[in-house]
Amino acid sequence: MRNLRTGSTLVELIMVMLLLILFGAAISVLIYSGGETQARIISEKNAQIDARVALSYVNMYIRQNDEADKIEIKPNAYTGEESILVKTRAEWGGYDTWIFFAEGCLYECLVDPGREPSVGLSFKIAEIDRFGVDLNADGAIVNTIGYTVNDRPEEMSSVIFLRSGE
Repeated sequence: MRNLRTGSTLVELIMVMLLLILFGAAISVLIYSGGETQARIISEKNAQIDARVALSYVNMYIRQNDEADKIEIKPNAYTGEESILVKTRAEWGGYDTWIFFAEGCLYECLVDPGREPSVGLSFKIAEIDRFGVDLNADGAIVNTIGYTVNDRPEEMSSVIFLRSGE
């Protein structure tokens, strides 16, 4: 008997190539979507981390400086928004520390007593979307940090009851 099939036909070759192309395209789509998902998750986690760092920093700073007549909540001249002012006084004069929100970041600024803060004199604590601070009637400071996750606004807040009572 004679073997009629001695080689592959053009149709079989084209089918194998189409299957390889289809398989390659499917793998490429999976890799791309996996990369997009990873980037979205990393962005979400970074926003949460920045918000937690900002809130933790503010809470720690307030607790470290909890003394009578040392902490004030007042608007600053740079942005006009409520900010935290911590007064440190010494025989050489001392300094004021402002914690304020401007240009999408939370900043800390050390200035001479009575001077207003500015971004140029400050160091950045964290990138956030919003910062709010308020003094309750019972003497507690309420801090609110806003951030964005997957195009929806989120918020973290804390309440600090001052030991000094003021």
